[in-house]
Amino acid sequence: MRRAGAFHSGVEVNGKEWSFGATDKGTGVFSNAPRGCTMHSYKESITMGVTALDEVAVAELLAGMSREWTGSSYDLLHKNC
Repeated sequence: MRRAGAFHSGVEVNGKEWSFGATDKGTGVFSNAPRGCTMHSYKESITMGVTALDEVAVAELLAGMSREWTGSSYDLLHKNC
């Protein structure tokens, strides 16, 4: 039986899982231990490869995304995790 629906997703980088969710104020970008987000249950992990970015470049990228991806901009159909 196939199941349809909306599923949580996150990306693991340098030992942290990063995702995006709704909040009233501030950024919606958040991290936790891999598979550690207690708001969701996990079905599977899919290996996507490795990044060519070093830890500093990843941190800079996430800082920029944190400013752009505010929690109030979350939209279930158009801008979600």
